[in-house]
Amino acid sequence: MIEVLEAGDVAFVYRPRVERPAVLDADDVQRLWVVLAPRRRPLLRRIYVGRNRLPRAERRQRSWGFVDRIAASPAGLLDDLRAETYWTRTRGLRFQPGPRLAASGAYVLARHGAHVHHAHALRARAIAGGLAPEDLGIGEGGDFVATILRRSVADLVPGDRRHAPAEPRLLDRIGAEVVLVAIPTHEKAAFAAALAAVSRPAPVVGALEAAARDAGVT
Repeated sequence: MIEVLEAGDVAFVYRPRVERPAVLDADDVQRLWVVLAPRRRPLLRRIYVGRNRLPRAERRQRSWGFVDRIAASPAGLLDDLRAETYWTRTRGLRFQPGPRLAASGAYVLARHGAHVHHAHALRARAIAGGLAPEDLGIGEGGDFVATILRRSVADLVPGDRRHAPAEPRLLDRIGAEVVLVAIPTHEKAAFAAALAAVSRPAPVVGALEAAARDAGVT
């Protein structure tokens, strides 16, 4: 049995490296984020993903990241990532591209035994230049055991455990450090029904796409 703690819309947002507006592969990506937009809650979370890719299930990889921004609107979530042109003494005029969407879909946070899982199913993919979502580890579906490093939320989690399950209340803390451990494909079926319940995108998805386009214009 699983207990759904939260469900909603997910988007995978990346920012190209300086002076690389034409993104050809993952080497041209400066940063990657997972954006969570829970249903029936007026907030969006932006979670930075270390190494600019999600972990791979076949290797049971893990990745570290942290909640770096929480906002009430897509524009507020992305306004610090706007494209900009700036001057440096050593390299002259430089261009920093704005944010772009790699993919979007549905997600659930669900308790399964002693763990909390983050599972997603994509609805839409964006291919820019030679970059595909898979280059960033973003599959059509994904299942990850999600934990929070207690040191980043010590006042919310009593005891001396190093990790705590990634419950929504902990993800609502800016600076919360998130660890994702990829789970093999055969375990993903447990979350299919919960994901199907949020199969239709909410208006926030279109608003997020529009905010990313606006932030990408200098």
